[in-house]
Amino acid sequence: MTNIPPQRDPTPTEIAEPWTEFDRFFHDLSHRLDAAFGGGPDTPGSLVGRAPRSTVVRAARTDVVDTGTSFRVSAEVPGIPKEKLEVRVVGENVEIRSHDESETAENSGEFLHRERVFRGVYRAVLLPEPVVAEKATAKLVDGILELDLPKETPTPAAAEVRVPIQ
Repeated sequence: MTNIPPQRDPTPTEIAEPWTEFDRFFHDLSHRLDAAFGGGPDTPGSLVGRAPRSTVVRAARTDVVDTGTSFRVSAEVPGIPKEKLEVRVVGENVEIRSHDESETAENSGEFLHRERVFRGVYRAVLLPEPVVAEKATAKLVDGILELDLPKETPTPAAAEVRVPIQ
């Protein structure tokens, strides 16, 4: 008679967060590449399409719409209050990030089970044209950050022409 180990049920974390291991793999790979090639271009003050090495971040899903006179950027930043968000615009570069903070447990006991993961959000977007950063506006509603970025050189709206079919 063979001993068959009992099968365990997957934990709620394994069911609810299928991308956790995937994220950990790429975060670790990023650290290894930075170490191998002398760090990354994440120096303070730079607008680069990467997140800082010191945080585990998730890219904010983003839509960019060209309205003719401006670019409208919509980014998903669920659960992040506006006080924790930072938006920087330089030329045609837009950077959205949340402040890196760790949560400490309110009680002194150990967690028996923990599913909530505290991560930051980061996204850098390169627009096709420069924008006027001083006239940019931002609004956060229901976890969606809406940016309106007026273009330096607005393009006139295309007039619709109906072509007759013969």
